[in-house]
Amino acid sequence: MTSHRAPVQFQQLWAGVGRNEVQAAATLAAARATPPGPAEVEALLQLASSEPPSAALLPVLSLLTRWARQQSLQPAAGRLTALLLTVATSAQQLLTNAAANAAPQLAAACLLLLGSAAPALKEDQRAVEAIVGAVGGALLNGSSLGGPNQAAAADALAAVGNLLPCLLGKPVAACWLLSALLRWLGTLEELDGSSCLAVDFLAPAYGMMRGVGTAAINASQPGPAVAGLLQPSFAVLKTAIAASQQQASSLLVAVPAACAVLAVGGLCDALQRGAAGYSEASQLAAEAEAALLEACTAAAATEMAPQPAAAALFRNACSLAATQLTAAAQSPRLLVAAAVARCQTWSLLHSALSLEPLHRAAAVQLPPAAASAALQRQLGCALMQHAGSLASSLAARYAALDGGTQRWLLEQVQAAARQAHQHYRHYSLSPPLAWLSAVDADAVRQILDRLFLSCLVLLAAALEAVGRLQPAPSVAAATLQLQPAQLSALAARVLADLQFCRLSSPPQYAAVLKAALADLPGDAQAASSLASCLPCYAELAAPCATRDGEATWLVDGAGAAKVQFVMSLLVPCCNALSLGVLENQLAPLAFLYLLHPHPPTAAAAHNLLCSLLVAVPQPQRPPLAAYYVQRCLEGCPGTTSATQLAQGLATVMEVLPVGCPVALLCLHQVLATCCKLSARGDPSAQELAAVAAQQLLIIDHLLLDEAMAAFDRVLHPLDAAAPPDGGVPSAAAAAVLQREVVAAVRRTDDCLRKPVLAAWLLRAGG
Repeated sequence: MTSHRAPVQFQQLWAGVGRNEVQAAATLAAARATPPGPAEVEALLQLASSEPPSAALLPVLSLLTRWARQQSLQPAAGRLTALLLTVATSAQQLLTNAAANAAPQLAAACLLLLGSAAPALKEDQRAVEAIVGAVGGALLNGSSLGGPNQAAAADALAAVGNLLPCLLGKPVAACWLLSALLRWLGTLEELDGSSCLAVDFLAPAYGMMRGVGTAAINASQPGPAVAGLLQPSFAVLKTAIAASQQQASSLLVAVPAACAVLAVGGLCDALQRGAAGYSEASQLAAEAEAALLEACTAAAATEMAPQPAAAALFRNACSLAATQLTAAAQSPRLLVAAAVARCQTWSLLHSALSLEPLHRAAAVQLPPAAASAALQRQLGCALMQHAGSLASSLAARYAALDGGTQRWLLEQVQAAARQAHQHYRHYSLSPPLAWLSAVDADAVRQILDRLFLSCLVLLAAALEAVGRLQPAPSVAAATLQLQPAQLSALAARVLADLQFCRLSSPPQYAAVLKAALADLPGDAQAASSLASCLPCYAELAAPCATRDGEATWLVDGAGAAKVQFVMSLLVPCCNALSLGVLENQLAPLAFLYLLHPHPPTAAAAHNLLCSLLVAVPQPQRPPLAAYYVQRCLEGCPGTTSATQLAQGLATVMEVLPVGCPVALLCLHQVLATCCKLSARGDPSAQELAAVAAQQLLIIDHLLLDEAMAAFDRVLHPLDAAAPPDGGVPSAAAAAVLQREVVAAVRRTDDCLRKPVLAAWLLRAGG
């Protein structure tokens, strides 16, 4: 049933409620119909009393809760007090029955109903005391509500949030109720999901205490509100936070402490908004802000320790509370605090934007629907909702942070990028393709986009702080303790790890990339640092079991994106790198990726190898050159383009020592491949013949006679001795090659070489 049903249809459903039809109540609750009137409330109460206590009664309680909330908005004279008392009494009885029948969902709904009815009954202190006793008793009992989960926690927090303003002037009762709530939350045995999802079930605590503070201030003067409710409540919350510093790894302590941190943030928010100028409120707001800062300091102090779930939950709660508070009211103490920046950085990069849940889902091959649902929950979590503003805020504050915190933040960006790359590679390679195609790709893309943009704006802030994005460096450059080249290398490594999710549109990307390139070519340490982030050859060459045994480098898109980026950046750096790095790290990977099916990746490998051939000492060039040409020809036709081959051969002929026979070997390899392609009528033979003919114009002049002899064996196959492989060049190959050689000789302007070649052609023609 939808909300646009006609009133007559609603009347029919209410008639069904009058006949004790639970399904009618469920339809009305799902339709979000207007709150019921007195007669309908009586019918709902009758239905609730006639049914056994079970989850089937949840729609009934939902409708009664709507009515109770409506009553609390009415003037005191317009409220149906007698009916409210009846509803409250019935809810208390149902709460008792739910506990006896192990119906925790129903018990939590009863708490919400009681909490919603209390504000409408606040003039009746006996009724309020009874409700407080029932709610607090259920929380302390614990077994009636079962273990805390997101739905039950939301109901309990809402109930207590509605009840606390009714206890203005009764600090003992307020503290008892708040303590009961925290104690029940501490019975959580295990966190559900990742730490960014775990904090979500406590997130309503911020709004709860903000509402309590606002309601108390509106109901009384700030002085009585602070003394009679807010100050005692703050004392309870502060005690819970302090307990976490002794037992940070215990859920029994960490969960109440995390809830208390969020509640303190909400209280500070309410005081800063609604009681500015009042000394009592201002003092309490300052105390609350100091308590939040102290909690962030304690949470940040555990950053290097192993990360138990409890510590991560507490840190995320600190981050969320500080983020919400600074968004609501600019708080200079929090904005410049290093501990707050550390907590927020960790929560943003290692919790909200972490790909660990995606990696874990792929590892166990969670059903695709369940994996997609988990991704949607991650996108909807409170920390994720603040991800963009949080990254921007951290970037804006970066220059004001101390040097140690600045460097730590950059290290976290680097660690997050590296971990994201590893997690995504595992996600994309470990499960079958059918599983991958069934997972919500749009949700994955949204998380990747936010991760990339967050890392990018933080990198841009760091580079700007040391003058890499502006002409004059700021004072922070001296405190960062990173040389410009080191920072450039770090930025390059981060961008390399994030190439798999790169967005080309952000304006910061071009600026960060330019800054990353600025110092690499002239700094051997920075260039070596970038080269060291390349993946392991053995891992790339190994077969991928989930992709029919194909080599990993052929099916690993994330790895290829990273390798392509790093190879492109290292092209101008080869002269600064050691021979060991060139031969042992770069050459094997570049040779491998020469035949990559993605043309830009293969082109990056060609460019790097050409630069490498120039950089290595002359004795090392011949074997590298020979294998380079052999590997290129393995990709003809198809992977290796004629342009790339021509560029590579030109480099080979240029860098080889004078008179080196490897130049002739390379030429023989090209001619042999050209003959094979011509023999089977491949149209690419003509392009390869043009490349071969071009070598006559650039090969070492001392080798020109032998080069012409090699061409003669193809141009005049009947006159030539059989080649070593036993094959005989075809007439088709001779014709194709003849045309390209003549064209090459005609267009050359080499006054020394052209007469020799022309005479050779004339002799051959004669």
